[in-house]
Amino acid sequence: MLKQEFKDKVIAVFGASVDEHGYYMDNMRRFISKQSEKCYFVNRSIGGNYAMLACNMIEDEIDTLNPDIVFVHFAGNDVGLYNYNANVPETEGVLNKRKASLDSYFFYMRKLVKLLKERNVKF
Repeated sequence: MLKQEFKDKVIAVFGASVDEHGYYMDNMRRFISKQSEKCYFVNRSIGGNYAMLACNMIEDEIDTLNPDIVFVHFAGNDVGLYNYNANVPETEGVLNKRKASLDSYFFYMRKLVKLLKERNVKF
């Protein structure tokens, strides 16, 4: 079944540094390539990227690449970056900042999901 699902498909990856440098994407690419030799990977990940910046980028890239399947992977820079430090006490201000980061992340991820659905892209 997987052979047919991925055959002649353009698969785009959008994320941050973890995706830009390969890491788990290499494993996924190898797995999918074994299922179907006729699929094409395009990695548009950028180190330091986060969901808010990606919204604008992905819209342009989706229209240009016209992918069949998209993998979107953000969160580390959105939620974790500068929000967690063992040397900083968990004050109300710190907790509010974490919540605001998480709320922003979910807002932009919902926006990305809506964008992909509008273009009938699997994700």
